Amino acid sequence: MDARRANRHASGRARVALGLLTGPILALLLAMACGPGDLADLTRGAPDAGASEVAAAVDAGACVRAGPPERPDGGDGPSVADLVFAVDALRIDTGDFDAGLPKPEGVDLDGTCSCLEPPSCVAPPDAAPACDGPGGRDNVSGPLLGTLALLLPALEPTFLTQRIRQGVYGVLLSVQKWNGEPNDPDVVVSLRMSVGVQPTGDDGGAPRFDGNDVWDIDPASIVAGDSLVGQDCDAIGCIGLGSDVRAYVRDGVLVARFEQLPFTVSVGAGRLVLPFVGTVLTARITRDGGVHRIAGELAGRWRTADILAGSAAIREPLTGSSLCENAETYGYFKRSVCSSADLAANPADDRTGAPCTALSEAVAFSGSPAKLGKVRELVQEPVDCPGFQDTCP
Repeated sequence: MDARRANRHASGRARVALGLLTGPILALLLAMACGPGDLADLTRGAPDAGASEVAAAVDAGACVRAGPPERPDGGDGPSVADLVFAVDALRIDTGDFDAGLPKPEGVDLDGTCSCLEPPSCVAPPDAAPACDGPGGRDNVSGPLLGTLALLLPALEPTFLTQRIRQGVYGVLLSVQKWNGEPNDPDVVVSLRMSVGVQPTGDDGGAPRFDGNDVWDIDPASIVAGDSLVGQDCDAIGCIGLGSDVRAYVRDGVLVARFEQLPFTVSVGAGRLVLPFVGTVLTARITRDGGVHRIAGELAGRWRTADILAGSAAIREPLTGSSLCENAETYGYFKRSVCSSADLAANPADDRTGAPCTALSEAVAFSGSPAKLGKVRELVQEPVDCPGFQDTCP
């Protein structure tokens, strides 16, 4: 493939983005500021490329796949105390947003460098050609959500972080059995969702991210959660549904993998439920004045059916109605999601001729020390379209 073909791929994606900005979406255009930086050192690669860089890679005829470092051969030893982090910032876009974090880069999830090699799944009929980033990096959801945020401000990256810093919801990451050194082949990592921080009474309930915040746990994110409501997770542990008992640290990079990973956020206009599949975490743990902090990425797959069902209750701002009740708005949303699918829903189906039924997604995050609280059910207002389900054509 030559440079002209690569440029046609890039222009095809641009036409899709411009197509989303028609009709009612034009009324929602916002001015966004740029956010610098990248997390390429975590996955041994470079930031996303433009068409000219893709063409250069084609001419070189090679693809060095972007992925986490391999497990170290040795280095295990006495463990430091268990670490618990509360995510204090999220960034799910690769566009020109300033979310206080570097742009997420993603990794090669399907073992394929699309455009350099045949695609790993059969794309939908109306999908625009899309090339992976350098090293086969997969992250179509970032640009897509950046555009859809013009339609649904609840998806705007800085808004998600604002809700976390208000203590409305949270993401908790624990690290156990780590020896505190740059290399450790045997580490346990667990992720849990929080339904909010416990208020302290003197600051309106906003978390301080100083290690003393206590975050209550969403029962839907832990093993046997419904039977543990009211229990103190700091005392009983509360095993996260997203756990990796064979995580490791290599050259200072923490690596964990999750087959299934609950991911639920409160966006004010509803709850956004988007479980990850086939997820890899890469992050660095640092010490800041005697306090550990963490920063890195989650990269995985969002199944199109999960995106459609999980987003249905979000209310769009022009009418105040749920997405599932507004045929025109939902139509834009569904076509955008379905035409962007770039991966098979099941990693085992990669390169088997399976249809593309999932979107690749990378999320940048940072975290501060925290404490586990009680298992607490979130009381929600009744939602429109209960039990809503849909699939792509």
